[in-house]
Amino acid sequence: MLLLTSINDRLQLVTSSVADIDVHASWVDTTGSPTTTITPGRTNTAIALAAITSVAGTPAASTQRNVKTLHVRNKHASLACDVTVQHTDGTVVAELYKVTLGAGDALEYTDQAGFGGGRVPAPPPPPNFPKIVVLTSSGTYTPTANMTHCFIECIGGGGGGGGGTGNYAGTYFGGGGGGSGSYSRKFATAANVGASQPITIGAAGVGGAYSTTAPGTNGGTTSLGSLCIALGGGGGAPGGQTQGGGQGGAGGAPGTGDIIAAGAPGEMGEYRNAPGTIDVGRAGGGGSSYYGGGGVPTSSASSGSPGAAGRNYGSGGSGGSVANAGVGVFGGNGSPGVVVVTEFFY
Repeated sequence: MLLLTSINDRLQLVTSSVADIDVHASWVDTTGSPTTTITPGRTNTAIALAAITSVAGTPAASTQRNVKTLHVRNKHASLACDVTVQHTDGTVVAELYKVTLGAGDALEYTDQAGFGGGRVPAPPPPPNFPKIVVLTSSGTYTPTANMTHCFIECIGGGGGGGGGTGNYAGTYFGGGGGGSGSYSRKFATAANVGASQPITIGAAGVGGAYSTTAPGTNGGTTSLGSLCIALGGGGGAPGGQTQGGGQGGAGGAPGTGDIIAAGAPGEMGEYRNAPGTIDVGRAGGGGSSYYGGGGVPTSSASSGSPGAAGRNYGSGGSGGSVANAGVGVFGGNGSPGVVVVTEFFY
C-alpha cells in the first residue's frame, strides 16, 4: 500500500519532457479514534510539461490516506516521456517506480498488485480460422489473399436414372438408378494453386426417357485445374418388358488427388410378370455421393411414377417405375458436382 499520513506527505509524478500525460488517483481517507470515519476520494490530473506534479494531494491533519490506485497514460500521438512516481514526507524523497512511457503507453499501480505497465502490448491478432469456399459453377478459382495452403475436394456429377417403358399389361418394372460421382481430395500450397485455377463443375446426368433404348446420361467431370479431378457417375438403364429391370449406373471412376474414391453405383430396377395379381413395380434408387442424397427409389402399383432427382452434390437420380399397363415415365436427374476449397492462413 501507499500511505500519506501527515500534512507534509505527497505522492508526486516527475515527467521528463513535454507530453500529454493523464493521471487518475483514487484513495481512502481514515480519520477518528476510537470512532473511525472512512471517506473515499479521487483526482484527475493533466500534465503537459516537464515538471514535478502532486497527483495525490496531502491529507488533512489527523488523517491517514491509503492510495488505492494510480493510473498514468501518455496519450501523446508520438512523443515518449520518462515518468517517475515518488513519495515525499516534505524532507526525504523516495523514488518508487520509473518507466518510459511511449506514445499510447500506460503505467498502473493498484493496492493489491503494486506497480506494473510500460508499453501496452498490442492486442493479439485475430485467430486465423479456415475459410470454406464452395464452388458450384464453372469458371475461375482465385485464392483468398494471404492463403498459405488449402484442401481441395471435388465431386463429379451424378448420373441420371433410367426411364420406364409402358403399356404392358400384367408387368411391373423399373429403371435403374444413376451412379454417383467420384470423390477426390488434394492438399495444395499457395504456390501449387498460383494466382488462379480453372474450375469445371460436372453437369448433372439427365433422367432417361420412356424408351427401350434410352438410358439416363452420365454425370460430368468436376475439376480444379489438374490438381484435383473427380469423374461423373453413369446413367441408369431403362426398364421395360423387353429389358426387364434396368441396370443401375456405375459409380464414377476414381479421379486425381491425394485421396480418391469411386462413386456408388445406382440400384437395379425390378421386373415382375405376374398377370392377374396385384403387384408393385419398383425402380432403382440413385447412388449416394460423398455427401449422401441419392434419388429415392420410386414404386408404382397401378400406373407409373417418374424417377426422383438426386438430393445432394454428385448423387444419382432414381429410375422411373411402371406397373401393369401404365404409361412410360422418365428417370430422375442426377445432381451436379461441386468443388469445396478449405483455405488456411498464417
